[in-house]
Amino acid sequence: MKTEFRADEHPIVFLRPHLTFPYAWAGHIPFAYLAIDLLRPRSLVELGTDSGNSYLAFCQAISKLGSHTTCVAVDCWEGDAHARHYGNEVYDTLRAYHDPRYGTFSRLFRSYFDEAVDSFDEGSIDLLHIDGLHSYEAVRHDFETWLPKLSNRAVVLLHDTEVRERGFGVAQFLQELSERYATFNFQHSNGLGVVVVGAEIPAVFSQFMKYALASPYAVRGYFEALAGTIVQPDGTTPVAGEVVDVDVVSSLYYRLENESFDDQRTLTKRMSGDEGTFLLHFALADGVRPDYIRLDPAEVPGVFHIDRIAIGGTDNVLVPLDAISARLGHVSGQILPGDGTSIGLVGSDNDPYVELSIADVVRNIPKENPLIIEISLRVEILLRDPRLWKIAAAQLSSLGPLREIAQTQIDIRVLSREIQSLLSAHNEQHANYWRQSDELHASMTTALTGVVEQRMATVRSRQEDIHALQERYTSSLLPQQQMSNERLDALDTRLEELAGIVQTIGARLVDLAQQHASQSSDISDHLSSFALSLQQVGSAQERIQAIRDQQFAGLQERQQQTDCHLTEVGGRLDALAALHETTSAQSQAGNAQHALELHGLKEQLDTLIELQQRSFFGRIRRKFSKPA
Repeated sequence: MKTEFRADEHPIVFLRPHLTFPYAWAGHIPFAYLAIDLLRPRSLVELGTDSGNSYLAFCQAISKLGSHTTCVAVDCWEGDAHARHYGNEVYDTLRAYHDPRYGTFSRLFRSYFDEAVDSFDEGSIDLLHIDGLHSYEAVRHDFETWLPKLSNRAVVLLHDTEVRERGFGVAQFLQELSERYATFNFQHSNGLGVVVVGAEIPAVFSQFMKYALASPYAVRGYFEALAGTIVQPDGTTPVAGEVVDVDVVSSLYYRLENESFDDQRTLTKRMSGDEGTFLLHFALADGVRPDYIRLDPAEVPGVFHIDRIAIGGTDNVLVPLDAISARLGHVSGQILPGDGTSIGLVGSDNDPYVELSIADVVRNIPKENPLIIEISLRVEILLRDPRLWKIAAAQLSSLGPLREIAQTQIDIRVLSREIQSLLSAHNEQHANYWRQSDELHASMTTALTGVVEQRMATVRSRQEDIHALQERYTSSLLPQQQMSNERLDALDTRLEELAGIVQTIGARLVDLAQQHASQSSDISDHLSSFALSLQQVGSAQERIQAIRDQQFAGLQERQQQTDCHLTEVGGRLDALAALHETTSAQSQAGNAQHALELHGLKEQLDTLIELQQRSFFGRIRRKFSKPA
């Protein structure tokens, strides 16, 4: 039983493929042949087919080997941001070649990946090739979505594992898969990852994986050498095989001043012949008014002449662009000398184009109408065979000095137009600045005037409030002061009356003392007690007078403070109002405290006098009630 992989036992890798532009996958076609030979899959599904180089290679090997494999290519055939955008012509060309040759075991399934997955049974796919959108999130989503559909002998192929710009994330995802599955990565032709998902893959493929992991440089070198027999190392042009002439498709890109050209803003037209004059009719959506357009006359090298460009809002009213050559911007290719009314372009690669400025024309076309652009394109020479591209490029390289002069003239025109655009933008910004400055000055003046007037009105209103508060304070405080004085005067009068009564009683006591000498000692005690009472009454009168003086002085001081604060109304109105409230609260608290003190003293004095009277007269009654 064989235990080692031998490449010479699989001559199928030397088949000649059918190739159609683009050729990025063509370098992996020998391994595609080998994978079919080693796996002999029962079912194969490809996600992302484009023009079909990879898928047709799988079908070619299946037909050659008779492996009885069922094949399905899933694609929407619209393109994406990581590949290219295109129309129905790619699908139509592929179908025309595919159906007669492989239609018995293969079908082209026009659908989005997520919509197509439910059409396959779980565990039914032996070989899955993923080549859709290449962002990390997209390729991971595709793998995880289709994983339940894989069989126990499944292998997955991932293209573009060596591309790391433009948001490609296949390399990162392959690295993550290598932690769970056996993987191998080819590094040529943008990279191709091989992932062994099933646990029961054919023994011969297992032997190949062991050999590849043990001798990666040898395996990569072998298949890279095979790729060199099919396509150039840069993947731009094929070397051998059944090469299909590239379809002639003209594309019109459009953008605004601050945008860049991309496939989202493009229109395409397929030309029916190789040479001659073609009238290209493009209709942009309503409201679209680009500043620049870019015409890609074809996706192959050639000699092209743009004889006329007309623009308008309807087909019936098209205005020809004057001085077309003066509108030139960036160019891919060589501009031919001319009279300025047309543009001659020599394209040496598969992406010739010219950029033109049309902003001054489209701004006058109403936006409620579509924008019609009609271009008369004359094709003098067209190299549809990719094998002629390098020859043409080599021939054109001999015209280096002339190319540099022409390119310099174009760069000068572009720079001049850009400088003029910058000057216009600067002048417009300068005018806008002064206009906005005047508007800002006027609005600030109006706003400040309103604020000042509002502030002055607030000041006047608060002045009136303070005067009203002063009057109310004065009108309420003076009656209270007057009432307090009257009560104090009445209390003083009563105390004087009591003092007189006490003096009268004292005189009577003296008389009684003379009459009752035997009771002189008791009477002396009583007199001393009354004298002390008199002292207490006098002390109370002094305290009352002190309280009156203190209250009056406090009222005078608060009145002075109020008058002083009223003179500081200006910028301290808010603080004055708060201080006024604080002063009023303190005044009321002081009055209440003084009233409480006076009331307490009065009650103490009344109680003292009453007690002294009861005690004195009680003793007198007891003395006089005794028998002589």
